[in-house]
Amino acid sequence: MSPPPRTEDAQVLRLYEAMDIPQLAQGLFALIGGRIPNVMLYLFCRPGEFDLPCQTTRPDLRAQCDEYIENGHKYDIWLERSPIGPNVTLVRHSEYTPLEMLKASKFYKLIMEPIGACYGTSITAWRGNTWLATLTVFRNEEQTDVTDAEMELLASWQPHFASCIKRLAKWHETRLASESLETFVWALPTAVIILDWELRVIHHNAAAVETCEKWRFGDAVPHLKRQRRLVVPGEVVAAVEKSRPSIPQIRTSQPPFARNALHLFTLKCTQRPHLEARVDFVPAKSLSLSRGSFLITFSSAPALPNEHAMREKVRSLTRRERQCADLVAAGSTNAEIAKKLGTSPITVRNQISSTYEKLEISRRHELISMWKTLDL
Repeated sequence: MSPPPRTEDAQVLRLYEAMDIPQLAQGLFALIGGRIPNVMLYLFCRPGEFDLPCQTTRPDLRAQCDEYIENGHKYDIWLERSPIGPNVTLVRHSEYTPLEMLKASKFYKLIMEPIGACYGTSITAWRGNTWLATLTVFRNEEQTDVTDAEMELLASWQPHFASCIKRLAKWHETRLASESLETFVWALPTAVIILDWELRVIHHNAAAVETCEKWRFGDAVPHLKRQRRLVVPGEVVAAVEKSRPSIPQIRTSQPPFARNALHLFTLKCTQRPHLEARVDFVPAKSLSLSRGSFLITFSSAPALPNEHAMREKVRSLTRRERQCADLVAAGSTNAEIAKKLGTSPITVRNQISSTYEKLEISRRHELISMWKTLDL
């Protein structure tokens, strides 16, 4: 039996499971706060790219952060000297900004002075030449600046941070551009099954096909056009009925689709995941959905085979496939992999598809989980 993943590895994997910026921020704060103590953390995101541009361990200062992101950052003397760019993703503020100049900046007056901070270190995520997000680690005058060892830790986490930010930015674009729930659901990496108020299956994505096959009605195969014929297991029905009293009353003035209060199911990774249903409720507006009151999702990580079988599959990879897999597990995007290997993104995509086929997986987070399990 393979040893459980290290705490840090488990926390990194949790970043890839985040469905929105607040969940990603919570994972980042737990990861960094656990390894670099006595720091204040701020996640600044590009306005318009995400619903919530700022997350911080100091919620009382969120208004100042939002103000700086929307208005204060323009022509700030602090940013004029900043070397941060697409090719510079990790910097100590003290290396390029004298303390006197820092204290004259809008950034210091709005963000740092209220918390007594003097030292800061930032890691950033870019999409091409477009800034997406910055995670800043602050310390006050009584503490020392971030050490070299802590800088190495931040450098090792930056690719994962950038990869997760780009993924969430892509999801956000999909949600905003989508006029239907179906497009949004198909973009999710986890198994998603939507039930209406009468517990009929009205939608599922590709990741949920295996679970839906267990819910067959007679010999019917759960294709998209036949979803309404699927039967929900009694265990799930019981879990929903038990939680119905906690569901807010649905206004009858809402459209029929919205009156069908959708529920959120989170399933554990077991051989029979639908028997481990836990019922949670998430407002649809938190997912940028234009219709519906609640979303129901089954997020069950695929059960990994035993370690020996996994290692045999890894040995079957070609040298280039293994290189691509190692870089994917390190948090690199396809474009970054292509640049490092000196090839085209299309070739990288084909190599990764071939790798997925040989490893019998279908998603990035499954490969990352396998690499962490095998300690590759």
